[in-house]
Amino acid sequence: SPFYNGEDSSLIKKMRNLYFLAAVFCFLQTVAQQKLADSLFFGKKYEKAKQLYLKEPDLETNALTLNRLGFCFHKTKKLDEAIVYYIKSEKLAQNQALAVTVQARLAKVYSMQRQDQKSLEYLRKAVSNGYVNVSELNSDPDFSNLRKVKSYEHIYDSLYNITYPCKKDPKRREFDFWLGAWNVFTTQGDQTAGESNIDYASEGCMILENYKSFGGYTGKSMNYVNEKNEWEQTWMGSDGTVAKFDHGKYDGKEMLFTFEKTDKNGNKKTGKFHFYKIGDNVVRQMQESSADNGVTHTVDYDLTYKRKK
Repeated sequence: SPFYNGEDSSLIKKMRNLYFLAAVFCFLQTVAQQKLADSLFFGKKYEKAKQLYLKEPDLETNALTLNRLGFCFHKTKKLDEAIVYYIKSEKLAQNQALAVTVQARLAKVYSMQRQDQKSLEYLRKAVSNGYVNVSELNSDPDFSNLRKVKSYEHIYDSLYNITYPCKKDPKRREFDFWLGAWNVFTTQGDQTAGESNIDYASEGCMILENYKSFGGYTGKSMNYVNEKNEWEQTWMGSDGTVAKFDHGKYDGKEMLFTFEKTDKNGNKKTGKFHFYKIGDNVVRQMQESSADNGVTHTVDYDLTYKRKK
């Protein structure tokens, strides 16, 4: 046959080119549709995005698209449909982060439907796979029904302790007696020296001091438990002074640091930095230093913090 002998091979090539161009066109059209759907999704146009996602040819095999489609139904209050697509997405998800996201969203939807056990089941799965969004558990209205369920408290507490390990660590709570808003006075003479606000920082892993003297001098100190399980303080003053205090230990009444420093003349000094817990509303701070390796000490300053009322 002349057709198969190559005399009409140009026709075959044209047909192949047409098939190729048609395939490319379909692919580009699909990509454009998907990009538009994603654009609408991120723009929170969930109803319009939903219609486009439903038309995507690879929908049933694309875990990410199924998740986003489920979220569109979720946000438009079509909760049964949201569950269908979330479950499909979870089964296909090979990425752990995506699986955790879907599981948390399933927990939300079941909470909205007051299906407490299902909601708890998926929340447990999400937590076991790495879900750590404590702020979402605290504030997202989708979890409002679940927050009323007693079994939820155990899950929340375990997640809270994982996310913020410092907050309930007894060692890191030793210096809490210094927290608060204080007026600061000289211990000898009871003269006004300044004021200080001592707060938690880094979710309880650090105690941050903000000091201001009435002469204009200011400073901040960071107080934390180091890798040796000892308290440490780093001070930065408005005059550029940096001071570091080490080996902090608390005995129930006093937090005691030690330090070494060398002045501008090359003279070495050692010293002790005391924080005495006088009561719930009074803390005494006193620093003493020695130029003879601890044989004798000189008081550098002695201040009393009185809690503001």
